[in-house]
Amino acid sequence: MQDVKLGELYLSVSIQVLNSQKIKRMNFKSALGILRIFGLLEGISFLSFIVTMPLKYAYGIKEPNMIVGMAHGFLFIGYVGMVFWVSTETRWTLKEKIGAYVASLLPFGTFVADAKIFKNTVIVKEDELLDN
Repeated sequence: MQDVKLGELYLSVSIQVLNSQKIKRMNFKSALGILRIFGLLEGISFLSFIVTMPLKYAYGIKEPNMIVGMAHGFLFIGYVGMVFWVSTETRWTLKEKIGAYVASLLPFGTFVADAKIFKNTVIVKEDELLDN
């Protein structure tokens, strides 16, 4: 916790410390943690089409592709929604927002976004420090 003085008002602000020696864990305790989990699962579901597409088109087995497609659709929508939510909470730059959205369209994109954007995001609460 860190106290920030704004005039006579003190706000307790929780700030994630970016420390290369600490292991950052993905969790459901924050919107950013949920986004990171959705990104991981969405990326895995996207890559699983590498297996299911040949099964569908080369061997005529449609069921795996239907299941993966449905799961991928749900995870994609969840990922995009979480990107919107987290981007409003964290005040990402336009470049970070576009990068996070485009990452959902590219193979391995969500993994890169996690490494380049999500891990380095600092969450500041308490009404965004009174909107600066």
